[in-house]
Amino acid sequence: MANQVKVHLRPNQEVRFPGICVACVQPAAERMPLVKRAGQVMRTIDVPLCSDCARQLLRRSAAEERIQTFGWLVGGLAGGLLLALTWLSLPDVLGFPIRLTVGLFSGSVAFVAVWLLFQYLGWRAATPEKQAIRNAASIQDFSWRTTVFTFQADTFAERFRVLNESIVVSE
Repeated sequence: MANQVKVHLRPNQEVRFPGICVACVQPAAERMPLVKRAGQVMRTIDVPLCSDCARQLLRRSAAEERIQTFGWLVGGLAGGLLLALTWLSLPDVLGFPIRLTVGLFSGSVAFVAVWLLFQYLGWRAATPEKQAIRNAASIQDFSWRTTVFTFQADTFAERFRVLNESIVVSE
């Protein structure tokens, strides 16, 4: 069951985490960033992770590898195709530099869009263990003065509450 902890935390203010892994509660030596975006504002906070869980996050499954590699290929084809179509559809009156610039821009946009789609699909194809580590902690919500964390491990959540007792919001 997920444990939510709300703390008074302003941007660039430090919050203390226990020295245990957020996923498996073993001694932690690494860090995993938690990122939450609300409109144009983004909050990033690093939580502790053990070396085994950090290694698991870096490892890619065969499905992830295949999808992400295929993304490069499909992205390149989409970018090249849009470059060619843009080049051919623009009138010759515009001249070579303008046609090339517009074609390269549209091809680049197509490449990045397709590549990001395949990165997302690869991220979703991660092993269940890797997804469990990613989901072990999250920033549920934040404002200019508070942040709400969600932790899957009861032990980690309780130790976090104790370490940050002075800034925990009691509801």
